[in-house]
Amino acid sequence: MQAKHLIIIAITGIVALAAFNIFNKPTITPEPAIATTTEAAEPSNKTIAEQPLSQQPKAIVDKATNDIAAAQQVESDKIATATAEAK
Repeated sequence: MQAKHLIIIAITGIVALAAFNIFNKPTITPEPAIATTTEAAEPSNKTIAEQPLSQQPKAIVDKATNDIAAAQQVESDKIATATAEAK
């Protein structure tokens, strides 16, 4: 195949892809993902995604801390019952 044929095929392919993208644009615009609530966020009642962006990192850390504390409590309870059964 000659070089001019490869160039013509490449340009035709680029034009076809461009036309395909132009004709297949989405017609529905997505909703903006901006938090519109201005109330104070409490991590106990709301999920992290429902909180304002300024409160999300704190809520993530608080949730992780609570999960770790709960896991440690469960582990210590299991150890206590195992040592009580062993005696």
